[in-house]
Amino acid sequence: MAQKQQLDMEQMESDRALEELKKVADTDPVYKHAGTILVKSTKAALISELEEKKELANTRVTVLANLS
Repeated sequence: MAQKQQLDMEQMESDRALEELKKVADTDPVYKHAGTILVKSTKAALISELEEKKELANTRVTVLANLS
């Protein structure tokens, strides 16, 4: 149950980050966390990364639900 809650939170965080990222102009610089530092990236790369992370979390939630 705790894992499911953690995955739900991860999905919500990804959703919020995607919403904010889509508001940013394509030419604006964007950064992502890499441990304790920020690394410059592209908007498209970050959107792709967040969507993949969200999909993975959704798959893990589905697997956990089937195990219960």
